[in-house]
Amino acid sequence: MRAREKTLKRWHGHRVCAVDGSQLRLPREVVLQEKFGCQSAVPGEAKQTMGLASVYYDVLNKLVVDAQLVETRESERYCAAQHLEA
Repeated sequence: MRAREKTLKRWHGHRVCAVDGSQLRLPREVVLQEKFGCQSAVPGEAKQTMGLASVYYDVLNKLVVDAQLVETRESERYCAAQHLEA
């Protein structure tokens, strides 16, 4: 066990972690539009470049374990599965 792991707070021997995701409006840059795509909430409304941010967080130790920024077509479940691999 690494030294850092010995100092982590635990609940009944387990780390307590949470995952949260949120859609973000990204700058209107061509490279970001190509990567993340564009969408509008209302037909006829100007399209925005959007991404899905997801964070895997150790609640007791106030640490970000992993974070991602993915296309909005991905789901929060997809992000959670990717976080667990980290």
